[in-house]
Amino acid sequence: MPNEVNSSCKLHQMPRPKSVNRSLTAPSRTAPSMSINSAPAMPSRSTLESMPPEILDQIASLVSSGDIVRLCHAIRSFKYISQAMFDFARVLNKPLKPVDLWPRIKVRTNLYSIPPSTRHLLGMYSRILSKHGGYATVSKSFGVEAILGDLPATIEVLVNNSKSLSVTDEFFEAVHKAKKKIKELSFAEKYFKNGQCGPILLKMTEKWLSKLPIHELRFPSRSKVPIQILAVLHLAPMLGSLHLPFLKDCAGVALSECKLLRKLSISDVFYGRKSPEELVQQVVDIVKETKIQQVEVSLPRDWKNFVRSDLKDLVSALFLQHGWHEQHKHVEGMDKHQQMNLIRRSEEQTHFVPESRDVVCEK
Repeated sequence: MPNEVNSSCKLHQMPRPKSVNRSLTAPSRTAPSMSINSAPAMPSRSTLESMPPEILDQIASLVSSGDIVRLCHAIRSFKYISQAMFDFARVLNKPLKPVDLWPRIKVRTNLYSIPPSTRHLLGMYSRILSKHGGYATVSKSFGVEAILGDLPATIEVLVNNSKSLSVTDEFFEAVHKAKKKIKELSFAEKYFKNGQCGPILLKMTEKWLSKLPIHELRFPSRSKVPIQILAVLHLAPMLGSLHLPFLKDCAGVALSECKLLRKLSISDVFYGRKSPEELVQQVVDIVKETKIQQVEVSLPRDWKNFVRSDLKDLVSALFLQHGWHEQHKHVEGMDKHQQMNLIRRSEEQTHFVPESRDVVCEK
């Protein structure tokens, strides 16, 4: 975050602040709470409040849930954020922490029961989240349609099952009418019933995949995705990132026709009798005629005679032969050899910032 803030300061010809990071992350004797009356130690206002509003807004967008309340107390012009957060949390009649509300609201059942008279508090807080790049996570459950319009402009959607086709269709229709940006849509393993889908479910899913503005689409690992679904993914209008369970699934997708697709993630690449060299060559051939700039592959714990660390080293070297360069990226709680990110540059994209994952390769 300091590097991004310092770049903005340079752009505005301002002196680089010496203590922005320290001001936002300095430990306090008591943990920050949702109370708007608590007052952690104030950082120097000459450091923060003298900055242009656009830089302050950028700082707020980058601040974590652990620091957002402290930032609001440090900069008076941000007090409206903690006030709106407090007002919204209060109507839920449930103790909440900033991690439950910033930068993402996870929509739970108690949100559906908010009385219409106080629902404006959700809308007010959602607009603040939207301003600072926040979003909400929703799942297909009873009552969610009533509050979709009050949620932030960006949402994540989890579709956990397809037990009732009419309810599922109504849910998708409500999401479509809400005109939200769908940051990510994930299907749970039960949705496609292990690949045994009826024609009505397939037709309904095809319809909404081609209509909804989905930016990232994820199918669960090791699930069987019907070939009819794979065949229509190129019709998804905003698809920029795609997660598939198996390498063989790629054959069912017209990847070269996915004009906005820049990231392809594959859970199960290393299986069967083929050698690592053959499998890497297959991945490279798949993305060769596409606009994909990032490939993510999962590494098994052990495969044939390889342990995960040895397989990672071999695969990295093989991709390097095809012009994909590796850059390590640590992710807390993830085995450092569990996944690989492989990134290439093209003439039309000379710089690419990957999402937080484990290993990154760059071309």
